[in-house]
Amino acid sequence: MMILRPSLFAAAAAFALLPACNLGPGGGGGTGDDDDAADDDDDATDDAVETTLQALNAGDHDVDTLVTVRDVQVSGAYIFDDDFVTFWVQDSEGGPGGGMTISTFLDVIEEFDPEESLYLGEIMDITGRFQLAFDEEIPRISVDRASSFTTAGYEDLPDPYLVEADEISGGFADRELWGVPVGVEDAVVETLPTFDNFGVFEADGIQVDDVFYWPDVAVGDELSWLAGILTPWYGRVTLMPRWDDDVWFEPAGCVDVPISEGGDTVQDVNCRRYFEGQTVELTGLTVVSGEFRPGNFFVQDLDAPAYGGVQVYDPAEDGVPAIGAVVDLTGLQYSEFNGQTELAAWKPATITDTNETNEVTATEVVDPCSLTEAHEGTLVTIPEVVLGEQSEWAEGRGYYPVDGCPLIMVGSIFFESAAAFDAENGGVGTITNLTGVVSDRFENLLINPRSSDDWEAWEAAAE
Repeated sequence: MMILRPSLFAAAAAFALLPACNLGPGGGGGTGDDDDAADDDDDATDDAVETTLQALNAGDHDVDTLVTVRDVQVSGAYIFDDDFVTFWVQDSEGGPGGGMTISTFLDVIEEFDPEESLYLGEIMDITGRFQLAFDEEIPRISVDRASSFTTAGYEDLPDPYLVEADEISGGFADRELWGVPVGVEDAVVETLPTFDNFGVFEADGIQVDDVFYWPDVAVGDELSWLAGILTPWYGRVTLMPRWDDDVWFEPAGCVDVPISEGGDTVQDVNCRRYFEGQTVELTGLTVVSGEFRPGNFFVQDLDAPAYGGVQVYDPAEDGVPAIGAVVDLTGLQYSEFNGQTELAAWKPATITDTNETNEVTATEVVDPCSLTEAHEGTLVTIPEVVLGEQSEWAEGRGYYPVDGCPLIMVGSIFFESAAAFDAENGGVGTITNLTGVVSDRFENLLINPRSSDDWEAWEAAAE
């Protein structure tokens, strides 16, 4: 099995969801100098003091000293904020005092890494100004020219430094751990990440941020391993997992789902029994939806009582088999995207229509509030769904919250647009005999009718 090294550019899309803040290299977040012309006033490197991350974190150098650190290893991916870019490095051992924030400008990164080929684990020499940034006085090195970065190969990252949960809980941690990849064992999820809290969840009191990776946890999930970069963030110290290998867990509902002994199953995929990036082979799945967005559709193991459905993405866009068609999936790559489990058919993977068909019958769910991750990717039917008022965020986007069911909505992914969906439905009110495929988006479960034929009646609420 091959696990790809994540590119530092992987963080850009996730960070775009967060509110703006000024992470710039200039002092406490000022604009600094991002002009790399030959006659500008960027720092020269000839008179830099050679030092270590340990020495900088110990306060052995004055603020604004021009320093060079050698053979540091990239440990945390890029975060983009307008014209500013932040990433993290560590020394060869990691651990207390061995991590540091690197702050620079977008044009510097574009010149230094134009192919977007810098990966976690890269070994680098870095020259820049040592700073204590913001009110928290976060130690960092500010770099204002591409020539101040040089690379010297790649090595596997050391394991994160093991700590106890109470050492990094409540938004506080020892300064020696700031900027350091740390990990804890056996933490239990207490609150969920949502739009309202900007993707932060709590596990054993640890503030966990989704800047790089959305782990799709649920309250009560036991995380056998939770790791990431520890850093001050909006006035509190948070842990930022970098990839799926930083968050190990099996959803609580999977305890009773047997582990396959004779090959891959869609239940094993949904129960996170594979690493993201691993390829799987699944046979005898039934198509339960038409296409939504180019190349996307859902398939289901109709015999699986739970965790039996999954989204499929075919980048070749060769056409989606008809609803009811039985398909085999060979070599598709497993991933989690914003909470949705997905299998992608990157070449040479294949999606084979077996020319067999099954009758597709939706699973009856009496109470929409009882929907869980176990229903994700499956076709359900609900006798009555009462819709609550749309939030400002949901209005006009094709999302209708289900009254009394937090984080459960009726969605519109199978319609050409939110406006097209709104033109056919009754708005806020009551839906009778609603059928739809359940999808997951940032902890919100969406019931997605495939067309207007998937509801018997949709009556607007009385004014």
